[in-house]
Amino acid sequence: MVRWLTVLALGGSTMANDYDADDAYELDLDDAAGPTVDAAHEITSQYIESAEANLAEAKRPPDPPRFLFVQGVFTYPWHLKTLATWILMSLAVTAAALIAAFCYHLLNVMFLAGRIIALPTGMICAATLSYASGCYMAVMLSTSEGIDEFDEWLESDWKSWFWTLPASAGMLVVSAVCGYGLSELLPISPVLVVAATTLVLYPVLQLSTLETGSIVSPFSRAVLGSLGRCPIAWAIFYAEWMALGIGFLYLSYVTWHDPPYISILFMGPVASALILIYARLLGRMAWSISASERGRRSK
Repeated sequence: MVRWLTVLALGGSTMANDYDADDAYELDLDDAAGPTVDAAHEITSQYIESAEANLAEAKRPPDPPRFLFVQGVFTYPWHLKTLATWILMSLAVTAAALIAAFCYHLLNVMFLAGRIIALPTGMICAATLSYASGCYMAVMLSTSEGIDEFDEWLESDWKSWFWTLPASAGMLVVSAVCGYGLSELLPISPVLVVAATTLVLYPVLQLSTLETGSIVSPFSRAVLGSLGRCPIAWAIFYAEWMALGIGFLYLSYVTWHDPPYISILFMGPVASALILIYARLLGRMAWSISASERGRRSK
């Protein structure tokens, strides 16, 4: 009897001990589960924040070069990765200008024949302007982000080129209309007023639409504010653009001959190079404004 009581006592004690051990083990697991999940969540959050910071840093344009409006600007059309674009644009612009000149001549000589080729001539000119506008916008946008190596923009869809015209040529038309309105108020040659207004106003409108992302918002606070924050950069930009424009007009005047077919053969490649150089200059100006904005916000 005593032996059975002893066995029962020992067995009950052992079972109690086993139950307590298992229960304690389960409690330890429950207690450990919470901190483990919290630690994993914290590590994941830190990883995501680090990845987002690295992505933002990668998207941030690099600092502008020291000679922003000189280095890699005037020789840009003849860079290795841009040369093919300049050649294609030169051929397209020259061919379209020759066809347009021939159509104009034919309209004056044989009006009916001129009307027959007027429609295909207009389509060819529209396609050429679309291609030039697509290249112009691509160079300006890429340069504004500090990108010097171009691989993807040359392969863009040709259907999208046409829809870049409102953002490029559209702002040019708006600038010319403003200049015409101003010429009605000033006792100066209308041609001079329109040219001067377009020269000054177009870069502001173009960069504003680039910053706002909409052609219906042609004025940006950041761009307008940069006129006061970056006066030296704007002065250099306007001086170089004016020099390029005067040089182009002088070459056009020197090489002009009626009929202008020989002049077009010479000025077509020059005009194509001027488009790419101006897009490069405007992109560098946008790059300078972005750097100025980052510096202002970091203070």
